[in-house]
Amino acid sequence: MIRGRIPIDSESLKNLPNTTGVYFFLNKENVPVYIGKAINIAARIGNHIADTKNIKEAKMREASAYLDWRETNSEFEALLLEAKMIKKYSPVFNVSLKDDKTNAYIVIPKQKLPRILFVRENQIPDNLLFWFGPLTSMHMARSLMRRIRRSIPFCTDQRKSACFYSHIGLCSPCPGVIEKLENGEEKKVLTSQYNRNIRRVISVLNGNGERVIRLLKRDMKEYSDNEQFEEAAIIRNRMTHLHELFRKRLFFDEQLEDPMFLYKKRTEDSEDLKRVLAMSKLDRIECFDVSLFSAKQAVASMVVFTQGAPNKKEYRRFRIRKKSIYDPQMLAEVLKRRLTHTEWQLPDVIIIDGGRPQLRYVFTSLEKQLGVIPEIIGIAKRPDRLIRARTLEPIDVTSDSPALHYVQRARDEAHRFARKYHISLRTKLQFR
Repeated sequence: MIRGRIPIDSESLKNLPNTTGVYFFLNKENVPVYIGKAINIAARIGNHIADTKNIKEAKMREASAYLDWRETNSEFEALLLEAKMIKKYSPVFNVSLKDDKTNAYIVIPKQKLPRILFVRENQIPDNLLFWFGPLTSMHMARSLMRRIRRSIPFCTDQRKSACFYSHIGLCSPCPGVIEKLENGEEKKVLTSQYNRNIRRVISVLNGNGERVIRLLKRDMKEYSDNEQFEEAAIIRNRMTHLHELFRKRLFFDEQLEDPMFLYKKRTEDSEDLKRVLAMSKLDRIECFDVSLFSAKQAVASMVVFTQGAPNKKEYRRFRIRKKSIYDPQMLAEVLKRRLTHTEWQLPDVIIIDGGRPQLRYVFTSLEKQLGVIPEIIGIAKRPDRLIRARTLEPIDVTSDSPALHYVQRARDEAHRFARKYHISLRTKLQFR
């Protein structure tokens, strides 16, 4: 059907790939009875086979004779393919294994300026231009479209005025603005632009991301040729985000990974970072982030990765002592305090969330006060890229580089840990 079925036995299971993709449990007639997505196909199917306590899982295994799968470049692609295959085959156990609410769907009604809506299975309206699903939760549906919206603006609001997202570039042009225009020609042009965006959203949901990337590349060139460089930069960023969706690991919350696979992946990513930094050793990295809701309650986090994996026993939290609303000053304070702890093992690399302004201030300040300091790199945003503090020069990594993904995970973990501490302190203050 998809790739070449295998029987469900211990020998065949050894041939399953440790890669991202979609897998199929098939009956004797080769009809799918269950379809799922996974960041590690072998590990996920292994979990299904090993679950002997769940009655529904047992019934699914009894109804299955073969396994099949399709590998994908990213988890985003796997999510799209899973929904497409479930829509096509309606496997019986994709329904019977669900115990919560009905499935979620993304729908686009037939309208002059169609908005994108999120509905339950029993709420799907008539007269649709396009619908996508089923998805296992409304959270997943909204999360999926939030990722796409960073590359292709669209509207979810039915109001007849500018929506909130139009002010931050995520709904552009906004139907609420278009409908109020009196200039017929301008209205026609913007209506065409908005409907073009909707067609591109549909293309992405159909799995045709590469086609939309090519169209964005063409748009960027047109702006650049017309010396509209600011517009060209916006399109470049959108194109980068979309490319990352189809290449980057996003980690589904509900999926489990095989520990050995995780260890192998972390080691490979760590080795790639060591290579791009031209370092002889990269046993320990530390990543720092600041979180604040007022200068008095500013906090910072330090997360530690050893041999590519988080080492939570080594995590540390800091309350910012100096009154400042300038992030680089806070980072410099925290890094100085950390580096004066000579009883703590020194990191091979320090990562901070920021670009050249933050790096310039932090590096200059620490070098002046401490002299010799470890290698510091920053991760700048829109799109994510790596910069050396010592030279303020970019590090040559692509958007799908394992080294960049490693730093992104460290950055995200530092942000999570800082925010957790920040919320904890804020809660204590509220109940004093």
